[in-house]
Amino acid sequence: MQNKKIIIIGDDIRQATGVANILRPISLSLSKKYDIVQIAAGLDSEVEEDISETIGKITENDSVYFKIYGTEGYGTFEKLNSVIKKESADCIFLMTDPHKFDWLLNSDDSNKLDCPIFYYHVWDNDPNPYFLKSYYESCSTISCISKLTFNCVKSVCPDHPRVFYTPHGVDTTMFFKQPDNIIEKHRIDFLGKNYKFVLFFNGTNIPRKELTSVILGFNQFYDNLDKNDKSNVALLMHTNTESSRGIDLNKLLDDLYPDLPVLISNEVVSEKILNNMYNLSHCCINVASNEGFGLCTLESVATQTPIIVNKTGGLKDQINEEWTIAIEPDTRILKGTQKTSYIFSDHVNSNSVASAIMDVYKKKEFDMSSVSDFLQNKNFTTNQMVEAIGDQIDLTISTFNTSN
Repeated sequence: MQNKKIIIIGDDIRQATGVANILRPISLSLSKKYDIVQIAAGLDSEVEEDISETIGKITENDSVYFKIYGTEGYGTFEKLNSVIKKESADCIFLMTDPHKFDWLLNSDDSNKLDCPIFYYHVWDNDPNPYFLKSYYESCSTISCISKLTFNCVKSVCPDHPRVFYTPHGVDTTMFFKQPDNIIEKHRIDFLGKNYKFVLFFNGTNIPRKELTSVILGFNQFYDNLDKNDKSNVALLMHTNTESSRGIDLNKLLDDLYPDLPVLISNEVVSEKILNNMYNLSHCCINVASNEGFGLCTLESVATQTPIIVNKTGGLKDQINEEWTIAIEPDTRILKGTQKTSYIFSDHVNSNSVASAIMDVYKKKEFDMSSVSDFLQNKNFTTNQMVEAIGDQIDLTISTFNTSN
């Protein structure tokens, strides 16, 4: 019997973007049961590539069917329709910001599809986005990556038949606590010194990630240390130093903070190297003003490295008093654009950031013995995520003909 087929639209799963990192384990898991076609954002529209053999080796499955079709942006209905004509489709799987799919979810074209739409959705903040009501109504199933997203969808569409809370999961075979001697070796090899305190920032250089708040807060913390302590602390930033949407990080540091011990990692690295970074650090910080989930802090927790977070969006789901310093936003600003009519941005000031860093620095030891139970109980593992989404896909397909 021939497998049913899922068309996934989102970032190319071979890339290192946040969306790709989420889609990759989901796609690999679904490929064990379904034929998979991905319309991959950002690839040349002429690209048609069969990667079945590669995926088969990864999943140890000789019967994998997995093809990639390129598209500019996140696609068009014409592109989707052409792929459906070639491949057929039993379900459309969408993943990224809803406005990337305006051409489908906010269009009568969605009613022309003879298959359901499954949307793995993240939304960053309140107020409830009533301007997305038509988008939500176009989807047969909406799986929400945070409690905030779930509550938003249920408030906007209280009668929607299939809305689930499915948090993003961390792969605990990739991110785990290393022995102390290995951590010390990596710290010396990677940073050149066995620092007594390393604060780690891992994120993209875009405005909402608030890189300047991290730097300002670290600088204030640093200024309050004596000379000996200053020589044993560092801020490690794994980010792109130049960005069309962000700051010129090198210029900022060179001009304003030339003596501040900030170490930059700006190369794309493997999960193995990233695991080393979390382990060699003493704390991971994310004070983004908007954050749908914030995977870096969950990966940090999996390595038993404490976290500092802004109490916003999906970051709130990850808070645990044993190893989290949570900062209340100092200012809420209601913003909006033509596509996002309104949304709050939650900002923390540098004083709050400096105080949180000092709290971690002074405490030094955190009881992280219950991390494994925490991840399991919160459904924060990759296995739990892909299993839940697999079940939801099954339900979406099996109920489509009877409910539409």
